[in-house]
Amino acid sequence: MKFPASFFTLSLIAAATLALTACGGGESGNDNDDGNSVAMTTITPVVMDGLISKALVCWDANDNGACDATETQALTDNTGKASLFIPTANVANAKLIAEITADVSSDADTGLVSTSYTLRAPAGKHGVISPLTDMTQARLVADATLTFASAEAAVLADLGLSGMSVTDNFIAKRGTDSNYQNASLKAHALVLVQQTADQNATPLDCTTVPSQPNPDMSPVLQSINTALNDTTLQSVCAASTGITASCETALQAKAAAIVASCTTPVTPVPPVVQPAASTVVVRKAQTISFIAPVTQKMGVAPPALKATATSKLAVTFTSNTATICTVSATKITLRKAGSCSISARQVGNVSYAAAPVVTRIFKVLAASVPVPVTSAANGKLVYSANTCAACHGMPPSSQKVLNGANNPTRILNAINGNAGGMGMYIGRFTTQQLNDMAAYLATPGI
Repeated sequence: MKFPASFFTLSLIAAATLALTACGGGESGNDNDDGNSVAMTTITPVVMDGLISKALVCWDANDNGACDATETQALTDNTGKASLFIPTANVANAKLIAEITADVSSDADTGLVSTSYTLRAPAGKHGVISPLTDMTQARLVADATLTFASAEAAVLADLGLSGMSVTDNFIAKRGTDSNYQNASLKAHALVLVQQTADQNATPLDCTTVPSQPNPDMSPVLQSINTALNDTTLQSVCAASTGITASCETALQAKAAAIVASCTTPVTPVPPVVQPAASTVVVRKAQTISFIAPVTQKMGVAPPALKATATSKLAVTFTSNTATICTVSATKITLRKAGSCSISARQVGNVSYAAAPVVTRIFKVLAASVPVPVTSAANGKLVYSANTCAACHGMPPSSQKVLNGANNPTRILNAINGNAGGMGMYIGRFTTQQLNDMAAYLATPGI
């Protein structure tokens, strides 16, 4: 039997919602159209430096290191906890990402976050997402031959920690165990070091090659361990209930010192002297004019880089902050929010000496999150067009169907997680249609 296209679209949207919230739907398993059960699991990771609220947590299903709009995701609450609904078959290999956004996310210890950063958790480790799990995942990415146990052991050894796991909730245990208080301070120091490096547009090169996507962080972790063994700092940060203002100031000073010590300076290219019959040819001096790009925003393509040399020779560009931005020829690629540092160079030729390197820094802002405008009236049309309305009344009144109220993400998670066989609808529905359905379920009496 054929149906008009409009009826088919409305029916499928309603079916996606009701498969999750009614007619036998649930979060432990659902029957698809063939009668086969799709087991689902709810995971509840806690994001912490201190406990972080309003962090975006996602299941990185395509393993690209970012939270894509179509991936299962949720925001953390005031306790740092997020709830994700994913197929049980994927749980063991699911990697999680937490995006902490400046001026949006908040740390229970230190307040509103001032510089954006990202934390990761290794596959199957879903209890905690923290700087310690992030460093463990960084080692696994850098060396695919490592196991989780060996990567974890290396991180703990570099930080001088023992008798614990990187997946432990050190916030919950720091009040009664000095070992976890020590872990909490070192985890926070690691965040401060990374934020300071980003704010200063300073690559943490240490003993590694500059601007590598997966640098060896062992020297940084070891520097943090040495710095926090200072008895004066330990006295200032002795409180077990969190990070005090005086402790934060002391940790920031240590972080700045670590960033300065772990920075590999750029060695200037020495002028080339061209000998000719016992005479020295001195090359002409040149300078570079390089106007800094204005503030950019994630999701918006930045303009091409422009710089000129007084010699009229071509200028090349390199990024000093590869985690924030990269450069290919004159094209900038934005990686995440923060401070982007780009240097312009002209190495000279037979007639001209190398020009002094010119470095420009500009801000990269997080992408704007649009506020959806919903229509409960349109959502009502969607609901009434579906035959399952007979199960729940018109207007709907059962709690199962009303669980979808103001929660379009719940609907999207049901589709992406193939709840009740809804995976066949992936990519078919607009965000607006899902928002309208969720708005109607919040005001079923209209």
